Amino acid sequence: MRCAFPLFTLLQNTFFLVGSVAADRRPPYLSLKRWSSEDGFVDAAAYLNVTISRPIYMTRSESLVETLRYVAHHEQFIIHTITRALEAECDGNNMFVDSGANDGVWSMLAASFGCKVIAVEPQSHCVELLHVALRKNHLANNVRVINALVGLNSSSTPMQVPEDQCHGTAQFIAKHNAVSDATGPGRRFRKQADTLARKSNAVPFVRMDEMVRNTVALWHLDMEGAEPIALQSASLAFQKRQIKRVLMEVMPSRWAAHGVNLDEGLQIGRAALAGWSCMTMCPQWPIFDWSVQHVRAYLENPTASLCQDIYCVAPEATHEIDVLRKELHQRQNEIATSVRGTTHMISAYDV
Repeated sequence: MRCAFPLFTLLQNTFFLVGSVAADRRPPYLSLKRWSSEDGFVDAAAYLNVTISRPIYMTRSESLVETLRYVAHHEQFIIHTITRALEAECDGNNMFVDSGANDGVWSMLAASFGCKVIAVEPQSHCVELLHVALRKNHLANNVRVINALVGLNSSSTPMQVPEDQCHGTAQFIAKHNAVSDATGPGRRFRKQADTLARKSNAVPFVRMDEMVRNTVALWHLDMEGAEPIALQSASLAFQKRQIKRVLMEVMPSRWAAHGVNLDEGLQIGRAALAGWSCMTMCPQWPIFDWSVQHVRAYLENPTASLCQDIYCVAPEATHEIDVLRKELHQRQNEIATSVRGTTHMISAYDV
């Protein structure tokens, strides 16, 4: 997930430095005791500044720490949206599905709140790290980890995925049975890895419809351009009203690699989420209607920074969008207040 409006980024970074006005909490990197690396683990909840009754220990690595810092800086409103849904819905019966779970930060958070979790991740090294975290936090019974790719046909030929990588920007292109990356550095690493003939394992495909049995409180989708395919794989679940919310990264510029053009991808979104209410996850949180106009205005406007995350709620809960937008506007105002206060302190100090 990425949301990088220049002014908005400045506001968020300043907010991270001065701490949360509403909760009066110190920023994670100042609260050293909260995220100590005891036994080689870090407390993800502390990095994300999430109020929860227990730490969420995950295997410490440079990439994980960078991810947590990025999310804490740039995705505070996404953190708020996810934790809001988990607090309201995780009663031991409802599910959280994490498609593209990577190292499992969101899966671990959902399990800690009490949701039953399905974490789907094609990279076996990510899966290993998630299993270690589940054992460390005594949450193994709460999370079902599936080493697979979400696809339309579970009988498709498995894809060969490198065993030793856990990249948040990795792309798995079923159309060409190819593993790539969404970033330039990632593609260069992938090319280097290929020349070394590193080991890979066969990863199967699984449909969302095959996994879902109970009500899904929140489906988190982070699949680097494969989201239309994932939505199609959940057609029955949507028809049965088994899914209540979807938070997904939407990347139309990458759909073509998966054999889906812009019009086809938008039609898939409209069909899957007919009657739903959707909003973009960057200020001013405009409504998203799965039109070409909204893609160009909010997601892939060449004259502005990208905002790639969409939050959608089922027809019976459309009022939630209005409530959430008000909450996010309030939090944004708190950030602005913190920035003004910080600017005043810096000016006074310079004098």
